[in-house]
Amino acid sequence: MENLRFMLNPHDSLTPIYFGSKQQYLNVTFMANDPGYVLSKEAIQRFYELLSSISPPENCNLDGYGNEDIELGKCLQTIGVLPDNRVLYSQRLFISLIIGFIAGLSIGYFLVITSDPNYQYYLYHKSMQIEDYIEVSSNNIIEHVHESENTTIAETLYDRVKILCWVITEPQNHATRAKYVKQTWGKRCNKLIFISTEDDEELGAIGVTPKIPQYWGITISTLQYIYENHLNEYDWFLKADEATYVIVENLRYMLNSHNSDVPIWFGSKHQSPEADYNSRGAGYVLSREAVRQFIENVLPSPKPGCNIEGYGYDDFELGLCFKTINVINGDSRDSEGRTRFFPLALADHLLSQRDGPKDWFYDRIYYKTGFMFTIEFVIYHLRPYGIWSMPFDIPTEKYTLEDELRLVKEAEKDRIIV
Repeated sequence: MENLRFMLNPHDSLTPIYFGSKQQYLNVTFMANDPGYVLSKEAIQRFYELLSSISPPENCNLDGYGNEDIELGKCLQTIGVLPDNRVLYSQRLFISLIIGFIAGLSIGYFLVITSDPNYQYYLYHKSMQIEDYIEVSSNNIIEHVHESENTTIAETLYDRVKILCWVITEPQNHATRAKYVKQTWGKRCNKLIFISTEDDEELGAIGVTPKIPQYWGITISTLQYIYENHLNEYDWFLKADEATYVIVENLRYMLNSHNSDVPIWFGSKHQSPEADYNSRGAGYVLSREAVRQFIENVLPSPKPGCNIEGYGYDDFELGLCFKTINVINGDSRDSEGRTRFFPLALADHLLSQRDGPKDWFYDRIYYKTGFMFTIEFVIYHLRPYGIWSMPFDIPTEKYTLEDELRLVKEAEKDRIIV
């Protein structure tokens, strides 16, 4: 609404005009129903007078039949109500307005509508995509600066909490899915590497050849690579997939209070009779000490219950192995008990499109509870006009090992008993 008010501010409500996503059909100009449209006071007054007229114009159907947006456009044309004029405001503002509407309902709905060939056919102005509002530099990294923003705290945390991000990919996805990670959230990591079966210098992919080419085997090989090449350069090591989106600034803020010299890992905490683990779909982050202990204490002589052959899923197997060496599965929720790691699609979490207790997610979740460019735009570039968020203070003290154990114990009150 803030952006809508800002857009309407220079316009006079006594002018017969209306705004929206401008479409055309034959000789009719109208505003599409799905994104919504807004009419001036004078436009409403004229339409009301039209309804009261004895003989409405021939092209205006007042019987109630037909498509609302098209029929309204026909009638408004006959009484001199103007469709919006983009010269009076910027396209960037209007796309922010439209996406603001949609974010309130469903982030993905706009993409569904605009992918409809009929929508594109009727569209009045050039169809704009999310990428048109985010600049991509020559090295394929998104670089778009909001001059009025203060990033001091984010920059401070960038230097204070050093994160290496590793993303699992495949050669056929280097130029597509993996590239989108690099262009969006991946650039905010202190270091970003892609783990694949082939080297790719342009992408930053490292080819690994695990004994068993399954998720767990690849993860073991990756942890060995990190231990040998980067262990002392970074504090935390984030594992993600091509479909994962991470707000790295928020991750740093969460990790700032934790000590990377404590053997601990965080993620979307799930449970099984064998061990608690962090779901791979949401990504998980390991402390430097957790990586060190896995390489030095697990691989040379694994204890019963820990499989290092490489078969299986990395999240569950890592949970089993960490259990044998007492690596803490930390509570990643915020101070209000709200979840920070989400393993499912955005719509599943926002719109609760799951089957309830019979669903695997609810069966294994520990606590009660894309579109890369779209998420990038909504999080980092869409702003309600006139509203600015104040950053939180950065905590200066870090949790000790005893603190971590206490926090995990306190979180047990929210555990779902299965």
